[in-house]
Amino acid sequence: MTMNHSTIELPVLNAILCVRDPSRPFDSIEFPEPDHDRPVWATSSCLIVRCLSDCDGKTSVTLGASGEVPHIGVMVFDGWLETPGRKVGIETVLHEWVAQTDVSSSSTRVRIWTSGHLNSGVVVIGLD
Repeated sequence: MTMNHSTIELPVLNAILCVRDPSRPFDSIEFPEPDHDRPVWATSSCLIVRCLSDCDGKTSVTLGASGEVPHIGVMVFDGWLETPGRKVGIETVLHEWVAQTDVSSSSTRVRIWTSGHLNSGVVVIGLD
């Protein structure tokens, strides 16, 4: 997969980001149950990533190919995401898309690195 990685910094309301295929209808997404002891909550169609709360500052979020993004800190997730529209996007709780990229398959391996804290100020999402 060839893609450039991008990094953004943003305040994140409710300290969670949603990673999913933006082409899928919202009502077709199976959202994961919260697990407050884990940094990532997952189903096959959606990943919820915990991060720094907006009241504590901005979160740096990087999205790109696993071989191109920096592998910082601790890998907190390594799994698969259904991507029938061949896209992966990062969405806020206000349903704002803050990053999107094309992927080559209808199922995408996703790896996520953070600082290792449950409310990390750095989130790196690598796609294969």
